[in-house]
Amino acid sequence: MSLFFLLPDSGENVTDTYKYYAFGGSLTSSGATTNNFRFVGNLGYYNEAALTLQYLRARYYQPSTGRFLSVDPEREGTNWYVYAANRPVLLVDPSGEAVVIDVSCTRPPFNLAREQNRLNQACNRIPRCVDDAWTRGCLQKVLCRNVSIRCGGPGCDPNTCGRADIIGGGNVITICQVGNPLCPELPSLLVHEAVHLCYRWAKGNPPAWDRRASEEIATGCELACYPIRCHLQVPLPPHRRCDVTG
Repeated sequence: MSLFFLLPDSGENVTDTYKYYAFGGSLTSSGATTNNFRFVGNLGYYNEAALTLQYLRARYYQPSTGRFLSVDPEREGTNWYVYAANRPVLLVDPSGEAVVIDVSCTRPPFNLAREQNRLNQACNRIPRCVDDAWTRGCLQKVLCRNVSIRCGGPGCDPNTCGRADIIGGGNVITICQVGNPLCPELPSLLVHEAVHLCYRWAKGNPPAWDRRASEEIATGCELACYPIRCHLQVPLPPHRRCDVTG
């Protein structure tokens, strides 16, 4: 198993690529940008190239052995030197003290081509599950003809599943997290964020821009278009029809 990371410039053009073995040993790389945040760099892993180590705040990690150089400060478990419970594809340890699930969409199982296909599937589903004519028409325009999907970037944080933005006059849906049980499955998330795009375009024209109303309608569209298993594994708001009038 290998992990692949991309480094974009300010215009979101890829300048460097990094490919690693599962535990972080370098496999291949391209580009010449000075960058110490490489393997899981989006979570703060600092590459000490001269030492062939990764600095994870509380201690140093050695990718070549898949072990920390010092004991776990929290003394958890029975092996205080092991990295990410020996499951580096699914788990990370950005603090050097606590293993957490990596829900970043820059790592497996995210696949941009597959999500584009899911976007097309969502587009085909809209006419059958969205009741309101204005919302249905807007979603078909956004999801079917004029949207780009990107993985991570500005505005993503641990509390954000996805974002909807108008960038340079174009519709952009940003997927911030994958595999987080508090976030919808990706097909459902695409529909949710597309509703926000529709309301961003509407703004002051009927139906008027209203963040709360937009959120309720976006959730309603998710529930109307996808079965409950696609949604949050926490209590949901009451089912609402996908209707811009509420």
